[in-house]
Amino acid sequence: MKKINKLLLVGFVFLSGICLCAEDFGSQGHSFPIVEKDFFLSLEEKLKDRPLSETQKNKIQKIIIDKARHPTEVKFIREATAYRRFIYDPSVEAKENYRDLDGKIVVQAGFKVNPLDTITLTSGLLFIDGTNRDHIKWANSQKGEYKWILVKGSPIELEEREERPIYFDQKGVYSKRFNIKHIPCCIRQEGKVLVIEEIPIKSLSSVRRS
Repeated sequence: MKKINKLLLVGFVFLSGICLCAEDFGSQGHSFPIVEKDFFLSLEEKLKDRPLSETQKNKIQKIIIDKARHPTEVKFIREATAYRRFIYDPSVEAKENYRDLDGKIVVQAGFKVNPLDTITLTSGLLFIDGTNRDHIKWANSQKGEYKWILVKGSPIELEEREERPIYFDQKGVYSKRFNIKHIPCCIRQEGKVLVIEEIPIKSLSSVRRS
């Protein structure tokens, strides 16, 4: 059975809810049989007196496959019509004193840490509509290393066509975290911050970048 990518965007490592892009988005190629085994065992535990029939298992398997191939689009994202650039600072500030088991303060309130002080992103991120040919063409034209994140479309089908890993922002979790409102959107590291750009690719000639 064909292997699939993880559909959740899990390539971020978070410190108190602040994310950093890691080298990989987690293990890929988990096959449906592995997923199904855990899934069905969980159901079997809850339905000990009513075990699932093969027909029921096949039906659930079909639902899983269909959902994986056609995840729900992120509906609050719109096509970019104006250029927008802003900064995302991943610094985390301690809101209170943190103590060890002996009561000694190990982290004082107000202490700040920026994960980008010690971690360098291995690639940028491109948030796009996987059903939009212009978005795909634009993504392919970008120089450098980027991971593609869909907010609409089938990551599995696009991955098969483009022959590259494709991910999906389930429920717009990361679009919300980064305050992305329009696509295409590019995220990359500059120094100790992330630069986020929403780019109106239909009018690139008139875009002025600050």
